[in-house]
Amino acid sequence: MSESMPEQGAATYAMKETFKKLGYNFKVRFVPIMRTRTVGFDPSVTGFFPSFKDDDFLRGMVLSKTVYDTPWVIVERKDKPIHWEKPEDLAKYKGGNVNGYTIRSLLRTVHKQKKLNLETAPNDALNVLKLANKRVDYIFIDAGVFKFLAAADPRVKQVADSLQINPKIVMMNHYGAAFKTDPANQKIMEEFNKHADSTEFTLLVEKYFREKMK
Repeated sequence: MSESMPEQGAATYAMKETFKKLGYNFKVRFVPIMRTRTVGFDPSVTGFFPSFKDDDFLRGMVLSKTVYDTPWVIVERKDKPIHWEKPEDLAKYKGGNVNGYTIRSLLRTVHKQKKLNLETAPNDALNVLKLANKRVDYIFIDAGVFKFLAAADPRVKQVADSLQINPKIVMMNHYGAAFKTDPANQKIMEEFNKHADSTEFTLLVEKYFREKMK
């Protein structure tokens, strides 16, 4: 998702098509990640997307059904692979995470114990570049986002061949939309849950990349 991408990105396109089927005009306003904590106080906002079951931004909102699954992974340099079986194994490495991204539940206890050495970046592309430039040993990122950046971002393209996704995924992200809990917006969520389909959503994402990103 990005304001600069055609149709504001694959996920936005798929959500718009889903809501169009329900008879709604789906409008998106992009905000910094940390601002999503306050969207529930904006009367003009129905909810936010993407959100997921492990998301710590889900305060005062309810998550819809899952419409898209994608792995949350570690990306590493090919010349320095990360060897880990449990979260504690990451303590000996320096990692990268985008500022505001949720620390997944698998890692949360170790993170709270200050055993994870993490350096933040303002966005995914810069996080990848820090890894390529050896400022960190690994980064956390959505697998789909990494593959997209490696194909579409000129800066990441230049370094992508030196990087790889670690074979052990951190966890699966089960993405949906978070809706406010008032009756009007819960009615919209009920309609969304009834008619949204994960297979159709995935096909819309694939259609976007096939037709919109040529």
